[in-house]
Amino acid sequence: MIGIAHISDLHFGREVPEVREALLAELRVDPPELLAVSGDLTQRARPDEFRRARAFLERIPGTRIVVPGNHDMPAVAIGMRLAAPWYRWRRWFSPELEPMVEGPGFRALGINTARRAGWTLDWSRGRINAEQMQRAAEVLGAAGDRLRVIVAHHPFLLTGSAAGRGQAGRSAQAMPHLRRAHVDLVLGGHVHLAYSGTVEGIVVAQTGTSISSRLKGEPNSYNRIRADRDVITVEVRAWETGAFRELRKDRYRRTPAGWIAA
Repeated sequence: MIGIAHISDLHFGREVPEVREALLAELRVDPPELLAVSGDLTQRARPDEFRRARAFLERIPGTRIVVPGNHDMPAVAIGMRLAAPWYRWRRWFSPELEPMVEGPGFRALGINTARRAGWTLDWSRGRINAEQMQRAAEVLGAAGDRLRVIVAHHPFLLTGSAAGRGQAGRSAQAMPHLRRAHVDLVLGGHVHLAYSGTVEGIVVAQTGTSISSRLKGEPNSYNRIRADRDVITVEVRAWETGAFRELRKDRYRRTPAGWIAA
């Protein structure tokens, strides 16, 4: 059984110290095999925010996979955003934008869905392109019998109170492609809401903002996921009266047609 801690939208610069330290304590007491961080580590992509985010994550043991979000490129320095959107990320946090990590029983791939600009006024929206779909198919298609995980910032599933938010562009085309590569689990953030479901036989899990004050009608949260080749359980742990507590738990099982709710 593989343990995954899925955190997102840390927004250093707007982090809540009490919540930050409580999350750190939980993850140090019960370290996951994989820590998945689905973007928006910073609020304004400032060097000090990146340094603080890196220092926080380095205090959590275990294998780590981290992808950027739209807040991790400059919002005000438009020239830098257009010419070198990931300069600060690479200098102050990590040279990697789309890492691949693996461990006993899993292989995980990051996909950078954040874009420097878009055709709409809302540049916070993201998308996946054909090259990223192809790389995911190649990298995860060769994972053998290991659990195959994708980590991205923008959602590949919208449901409930998130229905009015922007889904990752081309995600509808991507999911059948990823299904053929036998992807099991897609993790995302961006909408600051916690939920999970299935798309094309793949489990998609979203989490809220894990430690920031930028709430969207739900408390801070993160996901504790337990998974093997037959069962995936997504436990939402939400901040309540000074501690993270189980809010709900969703269970999925593998079938010949893909993953379904159990």
